[in-house]
Amino acid sequence: FGAGLISAYFLKVVDMRSTPLLELCLFFLIVYMPFFFAELLDLSGIVTILFTGIFARRYATCNLSLGTEETVDSLFRFAAHLAETSIFLELGLSSVFGFVSAHIKWKFVGWALLACLVGRALNIYPLRSLYN
Repeated sequence: FGAGLISAYFLKVVDMRSTPLLELCLFFLIVYMPFFFAELLDLSGIVTILFTGIFARRYATCNLSLGTEETVDSLFRFAAHLAETSIFLELGLSSVFGFVSAHIKWKFVGWALLACLVGRALNIYPLRSLYN
C-alpha cells in the first residue's frame, strides 16, 4: 500500500523522463522492495506485492513517461506469463511423474473430478444463460 503511494509521489516529484532506463529501474526497485521487506519479516510477500501492484498501477504508472509505461507493462506481462507457464509445467510434470511412486486412490480422484465437472456445469450454464 505504502510503496505504491511512495513510488507515485517519488515519480511525480523527481522528473526522470529524460532517462527512461533509470526511471524503469527505480520503478522496479521501489515496487519490489516491499516484497523483500515482507519476506525479511516473515510476512506474506504475495499479499504485499498484490497491494503494492494495485496501488502502483493506480497511482504510479501515470507519472511514468509513455515509453517507460509501455515497457513496464510489457515486462510485467512477460514475467506473469513466464511464472504462469512454469507453475503449470511444474504441476503437470508432478502430476504425471509424481504418481509413479505414490499410491493413487482412484475412487477419490474420480469423485473429485466429478465434483469439479458438476460444480463447473452448475456455475457456467446458468451464468451463460443470464449473460446471453
